[in-house]
Amino acid sequence: MERLLGKQGIRMLNMITYLYSREWVTLQEISSLTNFNERTLREDIKYLNVHLHPIAIESSKKSGVRLIIPTNYSINYIYYMLLSESIEFSILEAIFFRPYDTADDLAKVLYTSPHVINKAIKRINQVIKKYNFSISSTPIKLIGDEQWITVFFRSYLLEKYDNNIPLDNELIEHVYNAVTSLCQKLGENMKPINRNLLILYVSVRVHRLKQDSSNRYSRKVPSSQSAAVNEFNYELSTYANLNEVNDFFSDICRPSDGQYICLSAEELFSLSAQSARLKEKLDSYSDLLNSIEKKLNFTFHSKKATIFNLYNISLQEEYIIPIIGNKTEFLLNHVKELIPFVYLTVSKIVMEFADHHNVDYTSLLYYVFSSTKEFFTIGRTRQPKLKVALYGRYNNLATTNNWSILTTIFEHQFDITLIESTFEDIREEINQYYDLLITEINDIEVEIDSFCIPFDISTKDIRSLQQYYFDTMNQMKASI
Repeated sequence: MERLLGKQGIRMLNMITYLYSREWVTLQEISSLTNFNERTLREDIKYLNVHLHPIAIESSKKSGVRLIIPTNYSINYIYYMLLSESIEFSILEAIFFRPYDTADDLAKVLYTSPHVINKAIKRINQVIKKYNFSISSTPIKLIGDEQWITVFFRSYLLEKYDNNIPLDNELIEHVYNAVTSLCQKLGENMKPINRNLLILYVSVRVHRLKQDSSNRYSRKVPSSQSAAVNEFNYELSTYANLNEVNDFFSDICRPSDGQYICLSAEELFSLSAQSARLKEKLDSYSDLLNSIEKKLNFTFHSKKATIFNLYNISLQEEYIIPIIGNKTEFLLNHVKELIPFVYLTVSKIVMEFADHHNVDYTSLLYYVFSSTKEFFTIGRTRQPKLKVALYGRYNNLATTNNWSILTTIFEHQFDITLIESTFEDIREEINQYYDLLITEINDIEVEIDSFCIPFDISTKDIRSLQQYYFDTMNQMKASI
């Protein structure tokens, strides 16, 4: 979908993505990455600094450029701007809310020309055809596979607007009440994040059917539903002014034959007793989690809940279209920094599982780490600790300050000892009993690895130590 940003939008996205996880970067480095000259990149930076305020790209003749994001903003704000500046995405959003009779009508709304509209629609249709829907020319509206139209706009609205979805407040409130009532009648207690995603999904479906009653899924409708589900479908169909009841529940929670997005673990395991295919998948997830428990030497508090989360997340992600950016890569990099040993252990198990079951490794790894917070609570405490010596010769306060920072950040990775003896007296002990030396002294003579970190310990120093721990654990695992 990033193709719909246009050449300039893609160029700016690539530059921002590259700057996001780095400090100072030279324009020459960005130029070699993007294959655009430095003059073009400078123009992009000027443009972005006008449109992204208060987010900014700071420039320095000596150091290069870096991305500055204030604490109350995030990269999502940048995505919002890039999507807003794209004529293609603007057209898609406009016709989602209402169809237009002609290109002239739509051009007036978007303050452009009919020629620009028609060219953009051709580009859009080339990109979205793989999802089996398109934009018709007379009238200008969405046609094709209604399920993927719904999936696309659920994904797009969530990507662009985050918490401020521009759907009618009355619609969202009505759907919220219907979903809440359904959960109460079924005795299900959904997590707020799952409930909010469900509400958004249902709201898009109701909006599409309220706009045009023919916007139904082409699928077989289940012969029977529970009384609570029937009431849910009837209430939303009435609100959408439909002559016939639409099965909103199945539209969202039964996306395909044999696929079940469930409201609770109890519902999922109950359905697995009726479906051999579902039971086989849940059993395979159970085997995967068993292997992880064994290798990390800990037990999940509730394996059923973790399997439920893993299954639901993996299925829901099948029905999300990536609009812009690669959040999976960002998030997994954070996991790698926070819990490196856990990351290495789990990633190896997941890779073997993915190869055996012919599924995408990176996606599955993302689902596994998303399935429970216990990787970040219990799991991180199971990481091997490196024995680290911290030695300062001249500035006691600086050394103590570094000790405080490092013991907090690397609580479950480093066992840090503050060396208070004269270095010459303890050199042999450091070489014999420690894995790493951190000191303020340059080029100190020791046989073990050492890091020279002055009193102003920086983010770069922290990341270097995180990478060192990761590399050490990786070497240790490779040698086993």
